[in-house]
Parts: sequence; C-alpha cells; structure tokens
Amino acid sequence: MPALSAYGVSEDLLLSRHQSWLELSSSLHDLAFDADRPLAGRLRFLALAAENLDGFFMKRLDALAKEVAAGVSSQPPWPPATAAELAEVMTSAAEQTQAQERLWTNDLRGALAAAGLVVSTWADLGAADHEWLEAYFLDWVFPILTPLAVDPGRPFPYLSQLSLSLAVVLSDHEGEPLFARVKVPTNQSRWVRLPSGVVVALEEVIAAQMGHLFPGMTIHGTYPFRVTRSVDVASDEDRAGDLRDFAQDLLRGRRFAPIVRVEVDRAMPAPTRALLAHELNVAADTFIDCDGPLALVDLARLPGAEVLGDPLLLPAGQPHPALHAEGSPEALFAAIRAGDVLVHHPYQDYRQTVAAFVRAAASDPAVRAIKQSLYRTSAESDSLEALIAAAGAGKEVAVLLELQARLDEAASIAWAQRLSDAGIHVSYGFVGFKTHTRLTLVVREEPDGLRTYVHFGTGDYNLTTAATYTDVSLFSARPALGEDIGDLFNWMTGASYAGNFHELVLAPQEMRETLLELIAAETAEARAGGQGCVTAMVNAVADVPILGALVEASQAGVQVDLVVRRECGLLPGIPEFTDNIRIRRVLGDYLEHQRVFRFGAGDRERVYISSADWQSRNLDHRIEAMIPVVEAQGRAQLSEVLDLYLADTAAAWALEADGSWTRVEPADGEPAFSAQAALAARYKQAVAAESPGGD
Repeated sequence: MPALSAYGVSEDLLLSRHQSWLELSSSLHDLAFDADRPLAGRLRFLALAAENLDGFFMKRLDALAKEVAAGVSSQPPWPPATAAELAEVMTSAAEQTQAQERLWTNDLRGALAAAGLVVSTWADLGAADHEWLEAYFLDWVFPILTPLAVDPGRPFPYLSQLSLSLAVVLSDHEGEPLFARVKVPTNQSRWVRLPSGVVVALEEVIAAQMGHLFPGMTIHGTYPFRVTRSVDVASDEDRAGDLRDFAQDLLRGRRFAPIVRVEVDRAMPAPTRALLAHELNVAADTFIDCDGPLALVDLARLPGAEVLGDPLLLPAGQPHPALHAEGSPEALFAAIRAGDVLVHHPYQDYRQTVAAFVRAAASDPAVRAIKQSLYRTSAESDSLEALIAAAGAGKEVAVLLELQARLDEAASIAWAQRLSDAGIHVSYGFVGFKTHTRLTLVVREEPDGLRTYVHFGTGDYNLTTAATYTDVSLFSARPALGEDIGDLFNWMTGASYAGNFHELVLAPQEMRETLLELIAAETAEARAGGQGCVTAMVNAVADVPILGALVEASQAGVQVDLVVRRECGLLPGIPEFTDNIRIRRVLGDYLEHQRVFRFGAGDRERVYISSADWQSRNLDHRIEAMIPVVEAQGRAQLSEVLDLYLADTAAAWALEADGSWTRVEPADGEPAFSAQAALAARYKQAVAAESPGGD
C-alpha cells in the first residue's frame, strides 16, 4: 500500500486513534460529573464510561502492544504505534480509572445516599446488618463458592474475562503463608440489598466471611482484583472448513487470550502482586491500582435505583406516523408502497417499525419469501422468532448471520442452530470478511405480480441497543433498490459475483472509491468558486485515503463537518491543511450510532445512509452497504438531523488542533441547546399532528 504522503497526509495531521477512543470515556465521565444532570443519568454515564474503558482494553490494547513490538502497523498506511504512544495510553487509562473511582467515592455515592439509595461498605454497617449478611452469605452464597488455594499440588486457577476475584493472603496453624483465590460468582447479583434498603457489594460480604471458607486458618488480608483479556485472538480463518466451527474455536481460544489489564486494590501487598504477575505472566505495568470498588460498569444494575427516576430524560420512542398499523400487514405494506419511509430510532419506536415489519412479513399469507442479513443480535429476538414462525408457515426464509461479531459470538451461534433446526437457510458470511450489513428483503405476491419490500438499517436487529442507540432505518418498495438488494442476497448466499447495482454501494468493492468521488466533486465545486460541503455523522474516521481527500477538500475551501462518536484520526484546524475542517462529538441520553453522509448543498445535495464507518477495516475487510436517500422528504429530514447536531451546545465537544477535546458552551445569555431533545420534540409533534384532533 502507498505511503501516507501518497494520500496527501503527514503524521503531523494524524491523531492517535487509540487515545481518541479513550477520550470518549473522558467525555462520558464529564457528563457523570455534571451536577446539573439528574442523578440517575449521571450514574448511567459513569457506568458507560467504565464500559467504554473495558472495551478499549479488550479490543485495542493487545493490538497496540503488538504494533509497538513488531514496528508494523495493523492498519497500513497508518504509521505503527510507538512505545511512547503505548505508555501514554496506559497512563491515560489508569488516570481515567482512578478519576471514575474518585467520582464515585467522593461525589456520586453521597448524592445517591441523599436521594435515598445508600451504597455502604461493610465497615460502615452495624452489628445487626452484619448478622443479617452473614445469614444471607451462608444461605445464598457460601454453597456456590469454591476456594482455590495455590501450592505445588494445586495450580493457579484459570481467570475468566472481566471476572472479579478476591486474593486471599492467609497462613495455617504453623504460620506457613498461603495464597488463595475466591471468585465472586457471576450468577448472583453483584449487589446485596438489606431489608433496610441499604446496598453493599457482594465481594465485601464474601471478604468478611472468609473464616467460613478457610476454617482454622489465619486470614491476613483479602484484596479484590479483576483481569481483562484481549478479544483480538489470532486465527487462521482462511483454513476454516466451516465458519460456525471456526467461531466456536475462536470462543474457546479467547478463554486463554493474553491478559492486558489487571485491576487491583491499591492495598494489595507487593508479594501478592508479584505472585499474580508471575502466575498471570504479565508485566508490572499491566497492573492498575484502584481505590474504590472495581467494575464500576455494574453500577448500571444497582438495586433500588428506581428511586432516582428514569436515567433517560427523553420520552419513550414514538410510533411512526406512516407505520402505525400494528396488526395489519396490508396497511403496513401499503404505507411503504406509497413512498419511502425513513425512521429514526429510538425516537421512533423500533418495535412498532422494524420489528413490526418483520412480524408483518412473517404473518402475512401474501408474503412468499423473507431474507435477512444481520450482524449482532441478542439472546432474545422477536424478529428471529418471527422468522422461525414464517418458516413453519411454509415461507422461504434465508438468514445471513455473522458469527464473528466480537463479544456476541455465543448468542449468534445459538441462534444459528435454532434457525437451522427450523428449516431456515442459514449462511455465515465470507471467509476473511465480516458481514456488517443490516438488511431485510420481503417478497410479496400482489395483484399485479411479485413486489419486493426492503428494510435497510444503520443499526443492529437488537431490541436492547435499539432502545438506547440512535440509528436510521429506511423502508422502501422502489424496484431499483429491491433489485439491488435481491442481487446482494444472491451474492452473499450463493456463488455468484456481485454485479453492477443501481443504487446500492458495496464495500469492499466500491464504497471507498464512491466516497472519494463524492468528496472530490465537492473539492472541484469549491475550486470553481461554488459552495463545497461535506458533512458526516459516523462512529469513527480513520481511513487514510479518506483523510487525505478531506485534507485536499479543506485546502480547496470545502467546509467539512464531522460528528464522530468514538475514534477520529485527523486533527482539524491546522493552518493551510485542515483549517476548514470542524470535528465534534455529541453525547446525550442516547448513544450516537447512525452513519449519515451529506455532500453538497442546495440542488446539489446528496444524502446517504450506511452500515460503514470511515475506517479501513470497514471499507476493506467487511461487507458493508451504503444507499442514497432519494426522496426529498427523507433528505430534508436527515439534513435537519445533521444540522441539529452541529448546533448542539448541551453535550458537545470540539476536537482542537492540539488533539484535545473541549466542551462546547452556549453563547453568553443563551440556553444550552440539545439536538437529542429537539429531535424527540419534533417526532412527538409529528405523531400529535397525525392523530385525531392534532394540529
């Protein structure tokens, strides 16, 4: 692959993708720290910040360390990471971990107590509570636990991903020092709620009852610790005989993947740390000292949190004005026949739109075939249950189920078996590529012949994430788009070649080239004295050819606005290079996941939605799709969405030329403007206008 310079990019214009990921945790932490926000929301943001930090260690750190060791980039022509970058990332991650703990210990815990939810430590409880908790321990916890001592006859135990453990330092009656590990069970709630409503962490209850686990021994100390393993496991997919077997092997291999982080209680003595480092085969810099409770992600599941109110300020998803015919497949399909329907989740309810579309297709006797491509699903899926019912009713049903969506492999494998057992044609994708498209095609027999209906989404067919992640869905009965997606399914499930599409743009075949052409057209427009514009809302921007095209566009005078949730590899505001590029991050009650692209303005405006971020992994190593929004109403709706996010002053951060993210503040005397709140209000008004008696 050509060097950076071939794309008009120098290293001075690049921002560490890894540090950029970590900055998302920092922004979420800022929202958790904001005392003006409702307490339930602050607690949720703290848990999300901890979850994002977990994800960084699982998905990125091992690859980063390997880049440093080998001096070879995992994403050429991006330069390989350096030892200094690795050290900076580790320092930043440790500082964020400790900042989250301080926020919990010094602020949120007290605020929760004032609101009626007391999260106590064992030491702060009285004798009566200790007695109740001892009885609880003996009845509900003690029979589950397995104390594991370490000595020549008992090897060091296996530690699973993100498992919380207690390191026990003890000695026998002769004073011989011993080490033991007790795993905090994952099939019990992390939090124990006393009759008084007070909550205490399960590991503290177990630590206080060690005498029951080691009778006759002297307990010198009990110290929580938690390990994080990489999920970036080396594999030889090209030699896989069956992708389902391969995914199962991958899951097994991940059990023993390298440990990239060990969180430990700061009070853990040096000899115990040294023993852990030796047994886990990790370096000392893998340890992160913690002063408060580990696994703050579990704060999202505190019992009794209902006293704080709903963590989401925005109202529940609204029905869509055009797709409100629940239980009437004919009315739903008629609405789509009348014109493309654009749906914005979760402002507009997923169950009443996407899930209703699949249920309607499954129950409608006029439907002859259903095909679906999905990337992530959940353990419970009413859409997949509907497909099983459709197959039982004699419809032709085919599902392309990606088995290698990281951290969801187990659920996908289980569904693959169920779907196959139901007689559904199941494919697992392509060797060497992840299938990242989210599509449903429905073939329906109507008086004038067979008609194809399609759903294209930027998000997953997943009820859980659909309630908290923003995404866009398009429903259409346009023949050209239906033909394209039908051809795509034939390519994905058959042995044909992907042909020339009318509207669909596919990766890895042509998406990057199409995006570069669209950016180049804006560059040419600006050079000719016109208004060149590029606006995109994505999760990540790190593909070097696209970064180079954006730099060239900026130099020509194109206004480039990017709304990026997670990673961004380009520094804006560099004179003579990126001074026409503005990059921001917007967070809120919902996490931004939609991919919406706008090129040009006025009569030249073109709007697309896509499954792909602007990263090389998406454009080179995944099956991705992008489609134009051709109807004026849909284009106007998405254009307004982009403009609202660019105007946000309630939960927006701007990326600066030095790589820092600064909070966007409203102008003096003006109230903060929330794009998410504005969108929620607009969609609610749209429903009211359609209802009887509405304005």
